[in-house]
Amino acid sequence: LIGTFVSVYISDNGIDEPVSSDLENAEDAIPTVSIKPLKFSQATTGFPKFSLSAEKADFFQDKGSGKLSNFKLVYTYEKGKKVVVTGVEALVKVNIDDDLTMGLGEAEIICNKPVKAVFTSGMNFISQDLQWSGSQGNVSAKGNVRLYGNDFEIEGKGMRANLKEETIELLSDVKLMVIPGALNKAGKDGFI
Repeated sequence: LIGTFVSVYISDNGIDEPVSSDLENAEDAIPTVSIKPLKFSQATTGFPKFSLSAEKADFFQDKGSGKLSNFKLVYTYEKGKKVVVTGVEALVKVNIDDDLTMGLGEAEIICNKPVKAVFTSGMNFISQDLQWSGSQGNVSAKGNVRLYGNDFEIEGKGMRANLKEETIELLSDVKLMVIPGALNKAGKDGFI
């Protein structure tokens, strides 16, 4: 069923907790640079491609971080395959020796509020939180996650994913809901 795009693994392993205090501390600091609105695209002809936009972005050069408000991240990892992630607020962590805007494609993006991801394959997810590693294409979540498509829904707590390898692993309390016809098709196609 999901094998057409993503392999789903189920385990009981824990994951690292996102750093929430950095996001809260960013509210108290005066930004080095404020951009309203932010529109950033990675300048490359190969894959992956990365673009980030936000209603407002405050960068703190001395801390190597930034705060995004109402953001949209588009990650194209193969010709025709991409994911669009949207959320209300995120912390961006980049190398302080780099220009903050040039290092965004390699940044760590930490969201402590719900985010939504829409894949070109038709599989989507909503999670309570998200940690994105731009340099490795890894995505993780600690809270509740809901994966869904036209004929299935999987809920669980905690997630690990690698977009380049097209894998998603739900970590605990997993529930699967699927339309019976989709199970038959998945069995015939060899995915189950």
